[in-house]
Amino acid sequence: MSRFKYYGLHHYYPRLKRFLGTKMVAYLRLCRPFTVAPAFVAGLFLTLASTEISLEAFRAALDAGVVLALLQATGQIVNQVVDAELDRSLPGKRDRPIPSGLVERDEAMGLAWVFSIVALARAFTLGLTFGLLSLVILFMAVFYSLRPFSPRGHAIISLTWQAFSRGFLPPILCFSIYKTPYDALPISMLAFTWCLGWQGTKDITDVEGDRAFGIKTVANTHGLKGLKALSIASSMMFTVEIIVLKKLMFLAVVPLALYGLLNYERKSTSMENTVSWLVFYLGLGLCFLIPFVGRIIG
Repeated sequence: MSRFKYYGLHHYYPRLKRFLGTKMVAYLRLCRPFTVAPAFVAGLFLTLASTEISLEAFRAALDAGVVLALLQATGQIVNQVVDAELDRSLPGKRDRPIPSGLVERDEAMGLAWVFSIVALARAFTLGLTFGLLSLVILFMAVFYSLRPFSPRGHAIISLTWQAFSRGFLPPILCFSIYKTPYDALPISMLAFTWCLGWQGTKDITDVEGDRAFGIKTVANTHGLKGLKALSIASSMMFTVEIIVLKKLMFLAVVPLALYGLLNYERKSTSMENTVSWLVFYLGLGLCFLIPFVGRIIG
């Protein structure tokens, strides 16, 4: 049995089956909880960072976190529906919910529809700008994988698409509830740069599979050396932006980049991908958490 059999938090999925049942755990795995976490952190803590803390603000922040988490989960589900045949062809991904037969494609798409409807219905109650930007994020999450708009035929466009939807837009969306979107631009720029350099690490283990199915990534078009060079360049730009924008607390993210570069292609022992992929999501979560910490400590 492969140590990576249970993708994501593979140590805990089998244990969860005792309490939730096989089907519910399969739904949970479809959402890719670790990848959803930074989206929830963004909604919760960026909203709180933009206003005085109160019970009302906390409720709005919690709603924002849930909306962003559901939008991210929707994108993950649609991606797995579209890539079901690709996953079925790769030994390391055959036990995912759809290739393994635990969840049917139509069933998964139904769950994605429910998530998207609930997310948008709540998003517009948080403000018109929040709702409209949530709609943009949903479009980019869904059509990242679906034709005719999918950018996955172009490596750099695909990477920029993801960096914009996952890094640039969430701070603007969250700040729109209590402030103007312009107040979030420094955070958006930093999160975008981080995503641009590290988002592509998810493709390190899928080079051959992506190529076989016509999906172009930096990893399979420019090689792992090219991808690593992009991570180095973006990390340097990220550091320069921190200094120029005088957001020095974000320097706490830089050691993560160094660790990721030193362990770039090494398999993570707790997650499905590489250490650099783990670093990407941890760094993104920190980018969304730091503004709140900065506000608290003054």
